[in-house]
Amino acid sequence: MVRAPNVLFLSAVEPSGDRLGACLVRALRDAGFDGKIVGLGGPLMAREGLETVAGIPPAKSGFWDVLPSLPAYVHARRALKERLFSSPYATWIAIDAPDFHESLLRHAAHAGVRCGWLAPPQAWAWRSTRADHLAAAGIPLGVLFPFERKFFAERGCRATLLGHPMRRTASGPSEPGRELLLLPGSRPAQFRRNLEWQLRLWAELRRLPAAAGAFSGARVVCASEACERTARSALAGGKVPEFGISRSLEESCAGASAALCCPGTASLELALNGIPTAVTMRLDPLTAFLAKRMVKSSRLALPNLLLGADLLPEAIFGPWDALDPRLLAERFARSFEVQRPGCSEISRRLELTLGARDFAARAVDWVREVSDGLLQGLQK
Repeated sequence: MVRAPNVLFLSAVEPSGDRLGACLVRALRDAGFDGKIVGLGGPLMAREGLETVAGIPPAKSGFWDVLPSLPAYVHARRALKERLFSSPYATWIAIDAPDFHESLLRHAAHAGVRCGWLAPPQAWAWRSTRADHLAAAGIPLGVLFPFERKFFAERGCRATLLGHPMRRTASGPSEPGRELLLLPGSRPAQFRRNLEWQLRLWAELRRLPAAAGAFSGARVVCASEACERTARSALAGGKVPEFGISRSLEESCAGASAALCCPGTASLELALNGIPTAVTMRLDPLTAFLAKRMVKSSRLALPNLLLGADLLPEAIFGPWDALDPRLLAERFARSFEVQRPGCSEISRRLELTLGARDFAARAVDWVREVSDGLLQGLQK
């Protein structure tokens, strides 16, 4: 295959991948890479200078929610495959999105494309055989957390620990405020479903004598304009008193006393900022059905996984095993009080676990190794 000496192809089709991709593009430019960076990505990657070759589908989560967008995903994948195999790209880095990327990555590796996977599948939680397929294909993996590197390395994968870019922006514990933060997720359908659930929990918390005095109000943290529109619609008419809406978790942490959030990086950011947190999510029917049969991990909250302990309470459920919001609110209120004195220690332990060297430097080194000298201009 004839290769262009200085072209990098990136692909991300989800909000989390767009954020990671934007950090990667910025790190590469800061390190001196002046070649072309093209591919699939969202607004954050485009803002950093990604030259997009096709649009990406609207953000979805779970199996049920993604079904209406399948034609859009098929179109984006076809565009990716066509550009990748018809043009002499030097290196391809896929980001997150396992169901979108896995088979195409294995095909690319077999065809001789220099490729790597940033934030590979959560095979440690479910469908662990994916790790065996990645090891057989020899695809380099750039993982974000130490436990992931251990898992993939034990299965023969070429896994490199990059750390997580979040640790560069987390400000650490601050003086507690008096708001309850609600983080229902980053994708509109997931957000809508879990906002309704978290509002029910908030109503129950306000009825608890011990918890009522701890909160002056609540604030919904929205990851996008679409989520903000959903939140404003749900809170219209004054049905929920003393409510705020924010687009920045980092800014919201300053006034927070505790938080309810879905599993994901939000739980890690909250813990790094010293906010007592409960992790809870209502799954769609299809995801709940499959998760019950396939998910092997007993922990899903990232702080619990990273530190190997049940420090944050978790309540993940589907439509057939709905939880009692009153009982769960009582459990969460007790947990907030237990967590509060130890938040600074949890934050410190997480910082140590994530490592001292930042994501940008590790990611640049890893991309250089994946490209094996084909990407010029990266400073040593």
